Parts: sequence; C-alpha cells; structure tokens
Amino acid sequence: MTLLPLIALGCADSPATQVVVLMETDYGVPDEVDRIEASVSKMIDTGSGLEEVETWRSTFALSDDASSQPGLYRLPATFSVLPAEADVGREIVIRLAALGIGTDQALVSRRVRTGFVAGEIRLVRMALYRACAGVSCSDGETCGCSGPSSCAEPACVTEVVRPGDLERISNPGTLPEGAGIPVSDGGLPDGSVPDGGGGTCEPPLLLCGTSCVDPQVDPSYCGSCEIACSTGDVCEAGSCIDAGDCRVNGVGCAGFTYCDETTGECLRGCGDDSQCVDDAEECDTVVHECVCTLGFHLCGAVCVDDLDVNSCGDRCAPCPAPPNATAVCDLGTCDFVCDETHVACGQLCCPTSCPPGQALYQG
Repeated sequence: MTLLPLIALGCADSPATQVVVLMETDYGVPDEVDRIEASVSKMIDTGSGLEEVETWRSTFALSDDASSQPGLYRLPATFSVLPAEADVGREIVIRLAALGIGTDQALVSRRVRTGFVAGEIRLVRMALYRACAGVSCSDGETCGCSGPSSCAEPACVTEVVRPGDLERISNPGTLPEGAGIPVSDGGLPDGSVPDGGGGTCEPPLLLCGTSCVDPQVDPSYCGSCEIACSTGDVCEAGSCIDAGDCRVNGVGCAGFTYCDETTGECLRGCGDDSQCVDDAEECDTVVHECVCTLGFHLCGAVCVDDLDVNSCGDRCAPCPAPPNATAVCDLGTCDFVCDETHVACGQLCCPTSCPPGQALYQG
C-alpha cells in the first residue's frame, strides 16, 4: 500500500489535477512476479499525426511483506501522474508489465490511453491478469477483464478510457475501496463500464480516442476516426480536400506545415511559434523546426529548464547529492546544500556534532 507521487509529464500545475494508477496482479508475489515496470507517455501532434512520446519509466521491486524493506512495494499499490500546465488537456498512455523472476521479459502487460480532468483526481485500475499471458490484441486494444471476481475469460478491449469515465477519488494518499483483484478494473467503480471504459459524445460530435471531435471539419478525423487528411489538406463536409497553391487561394496550410513560397506547396515543418506544441519551444523559420527557447534544452522530445534541479545546465538527469544533503541547481551548475546538522567537507556532508561518547574525526 504505497503512494508514489510522480510528476511524469513535467512540473505540476496543481496537485488536484492528477491520474492515480492502481497496480495489482493475480500472479504470486514474489514467487512468480517480483517487479512491475511502469511507463507514462504523452501524445504529441507532430503535424503528420499523433506520436507517442515516453516521458517517464520506472521498475518497482515487489515483496509480499514490504513493511520493513526500503525500496520494496507491496501490492496493491498506486502512483500518481501529474500534468504540466500545458498538458492538462493532452492524452497520456500508461503501460504496466509484470516481470518474471530473473528476467526482464514481461509475463503480461497492458495499456490504458486516457487523460486528465482539470481540478480533479481520477483513478485508473490496472490489474495484470495471468489469463492475459500470451493473448495477442490488435493495435489500440489491450487484454483485460470485466468479470466481478476473476479473469477466467480474458478479452481484448479498447485501451482508450475517457477521462470522465475514470473513477473520481478525493484522497490520492490512501488506497481506494476494493483495491484488490476482486474489483472489476477499469471504467466506472460500479463495474457498469467494462475494462477500457466507454462513453458517447453529443451529436454531431464523434468520440475519437478520448476527444469529442467534429468529423466534418477536423483534418485529423475527417469523416471518421480512422481517416486523417494528408499534410496540407483541409477537411470540408467530412472529405479531405487538396489545399492547392497556398500562396494564392487563401486556404493556407493545416497542421504542422508551412507554405513554401517558391512552389506553393504545404511542406512539413513550422511557419510560426504557434505550431510548436511545447511552451518552451519556438519556430526556427530558417530550417522550419521547433527548437528549445533560450534557457531550455532538449531531453528526449521535451524542452526542459536549464535551471531546474532535475535538468540542470545541459543535463537530462537530476543533480546528484551526497547523504544528508539536498541537490540544487546554481545558475546551471549542479551543487548541494547540507542539512542543518551537517557541513560541507569536499564532496560530502560531515556532522557538526556527535552523540555522547563519540568524537569527530577527519579521515
């Protein structure tokens, strides 16, 4: 029963906006499964379609009695995903995998594609069932179970869960009621929505992924969820239409494209800053690429702050610190500050006093 507060998408805008992931399995722990690997990705529109970009990954070592063993976790357990301000409306993909003893191969895995509800804490239950081992699902589906007590008959269900269909909770620091395997995982807490969720949109909008879209005008879902217009085309009355010469007809270019003034074609790339998905990006109009603004640098696919302790200078990892110290980023250089009972001595923090019967020494 462990809450792991993880900011997987960036600096948190508000702790009240988060998705809490409940992990559980019906495999024996630790006899059959001794670790769960978890990852979080966010969906980024590159102009030619949505791309899944992983932003966080961790492996949790499991035990059937983790009360006195630091670094071990007892199931069921939870961790939280908090969005950066710009990511509150963005889709995320959460993946869990149960790892067998002495191997990094997943015995079973599952995915959920969902999002956030601004100002609310939502719960997604992700149980890893042994019955799903070896079950192969199509793209966009994951193996799950909506049965009330077990997963004797696994099924491939959609991996998409609308954020509004996730269970709403008030306290992310405690396990929700019925946190074990017997509760139907996924969807609504009463089990009325099978694993994978569901939901509808008010006509004429259409549910595509976790978003309600207008298929008559949306070039990413033109006519249906499965049809995306070619780069530069527009969607009119549910049909993709060639924008033609972007220099003369006034239609302009759609998505992540810019108008080539020489040919009149819509080419992939940015034409201004508004086409860059990250607030810390700007458009380099010479090469038509989104680049990090001054004071930020690229880590993976995300621009991170040069002055943040988790990405100090040109680093893509947190600043280190010795025991009894706190890591800090000083104008782009990693440093540390010793706690009030210790003082810096080289690259360590030495105690300023000793318990009775002991004396300080320099070694």
